[in-house]
Amino acid sequence: MSKLVKITSHRDVPKLAAKMMIEHGKVSIGFGPSSRAEDNHRKRMIRKFRDEISIGDVVILYQKNNMVSAIGTIVGECRYDEHNPLGDLGGKIRNPHQRDVRWWTEIKGPFHRSLLPEELVNWVSNQVTIMIKEDFDKNRLVTELEKKGVYIKTN
Repeated sequence: MSKLVKITSHRDVPKLAAKMMIEHGKVSIGFGPSSRAEDNHRKRMIRKFRDEISIGDVVILYQKNNMVSAIGTIVGECRYDEHNPLGDLGGKIRNPHQRDVRWWTEIKGPFHRSLLPEELVNWVSNQVTIMIKEDFDKNRLVTELEKKGVYIKTN
């Protein structure tokens, strides 16, 4: 059993951010200017991304609007990088907190969240940037997706 992590790709440009994360083999978060009330939320999400996600955890990249962009396995530790297209603070994404991901290869483009196992359909759409589900069975996820026609290869 490993953890299942849901990360929402981006508040303003979710499709572009998801596309770039997949192309660069990363999952990333970043928070722009915020009010004081938002500061605690921002710090909590960064700590969660850094401290509660582990190599080997399964990640669902949620793009908003009911669409899952990709599923993969975390393969790298958290790092801060402003020097790539995802992390460039002058760019469109501005997500410098990053982890390497090995994306599962057979998923062809985004798919509707209703194809996920029943207990994940609403969970994945929660507006919180990062959600973590403990003791998750990766094989069951693969089996349930394949039953619904979403074929994947976990490498």
